[in-house]
Amino acid sequence: RFRNYVRDFWRGNTHGVADLAQRLVGSPDIFADRAPEASINFVTAHDGFTLRDLVTYDVKHNGANGEDNRDGTDDNRSWNCGVEGETEDGHVNALRHRQAQNLVATLLLSNGVPMITAGDELGRTQQGNNNAYCQDSPISWLHWDTAQEWGDLTDLTRRLLQLRAEHPVFRRTAYRHGEPLLDPTGQPTGRKNLAWFGGAPHEMTADDWHDGTRRTLGIYLAEDHPERAQDAAFLVWLHAGSDPIRVALPDGPWAHTYTVVATSAQEHELPGDKLPAGSHLDLPGRCVVVLQVD
Repeated sequence: RFRNYVRDFWRGNTHGVADLAQRLVGSPDIFADRAPEASINFVTAHDGFTLRDLVTYDVKHNGANGEDNRDGTDDNRSWNCGVEGETEDGHVNALRHRQAQNLVATLLLSNGVPMITAGDELGRTQQGNNNAYCQDSPISWLHWDTAQEWGDLTDLTRRLLQLRAEHPVFRRTAYRHGEPLLDPTGQPTGRKNLAWFGGAPHEMTADDWHDGTRRTLGIYLAEDHPERAQDAAFLVWLHAGSDPIRVALPDGPWAHTYTVVATSAQEHELPGDKLPAGSHLDLPGRCVVVLQVD
């Protein structure tokens, strides 16, 4: 369920963002009677396309398997970004890198247990083969010579794993439902431990949730452990639309300022300085942006 929806979201084949919200918080619609760790999240696995191939091929290319391309699934939910297979087109390759980073970011920022297929963080390819179990050849081997070309993907993967390790808010052991956030003395802060934003300065409305054309979602996560060492909070934006969009950064009790700490966007596309709460942020097309609350 996680794999199929996340793939569809980033290739533009979903209805609204309500399902995305469920996947981001550990799929409570499926595992409500269990802990979030019951949700084993993945975008790719040992069979099927690799992450790089997921953004490079629309269809399988399994001719080398000797079955006239009949083997392997046809339900890949992939998008080649405009050209089938490898290309020297710089614009297409930049989009592929962005989409691969978006998929990894969604995986690593979601509650539950993330499963990463070895080599995906290095841009591993099986040349469009989605059923390489029968291959003991360069098609199925993990090649380290892709590391430099796909270093941006490796760097973002490393950064997000670091954030996940340092901040328990990204790996909660129990579901949250937007309960009021209390300070260490038990007094309300005016914030919640989980909140959803759609680009306006207020939380998502019922109409926002039912908008089938919506391609943008913001999730606010605040650490709520009574004995927490710090009031860590983050606002994560996921924008799958092809065009830039302007979003409001919640103010009042939500934050004083925001700082970009990880993103799939290019460095020049986002401000490097602290952003005042109540200001606006222009999200580039097809990107994930992680803002730390100050």
